Amino acid sequence: MLDGEASEDKLDKELKNLVNPKWDFQIKELSSQEFGVSFPDQNSLDTFSKFTRVELALYGLKVKISKSSIDPSASAILLPTWIKIFGVPSFARKEDIIKEITGLVAETIKVDSFSLLRDEPVRVRVNCRDPAKLKGIVEIFFNGVGYNIKFLAENAQGSSSIGRGGPPGHGKYDDKQDRKDND
Repeated sequence: MLDGEASEDKLDKELKNLVNPKWDFQIKELSSQEFGVSFPDQNSLDTFSKFTRVELALYGLKVKISKSSIDPSASAILLPTWIKIFGVPSFARKEDIIKEITGLVAETIKVDSFSLLRDEPVRVRVNCRDPAKLKGIVEIFFNGVGYNIKFLAENAQGSSSIGRGGPPGHGKYDDKQDRKDND
């Protein structure tokens, strides 16, 4: 998806209008911006995958159609993304502990070792179902003491920070910049 609010039903209607009204496209939502589709023949897939974008007529959706190596019978895929982990206590800023913490919300690929040394959120490369939905707070206990650990995907399509409500204004917290707005 390049632009628009898509659903399996909307895409099915659009593709039936564009390609073949009798074909079952077997559309599966893989993430909020990605769908798996089974085309009726290789020629139609080859034709549409050559375009940089296709604007669909019924709902005005703008899409990029590309060939996939994913098995059409797969129920979901994991997408790689970087996440930030806030609130990790200093004694827990070790790679093996961060991998355990990250394992609560996603599949760990790599821990950014430089972020472990700095007084900033820990960055971790992960695989997850939908990076846009990877945000939240989990209370984790170390030796009987609880800490609120916040997870947030970096640059996820459609993702938003865990906000404090309302638009930024003078002296209010600006979630997008992770700082106070003092303009």
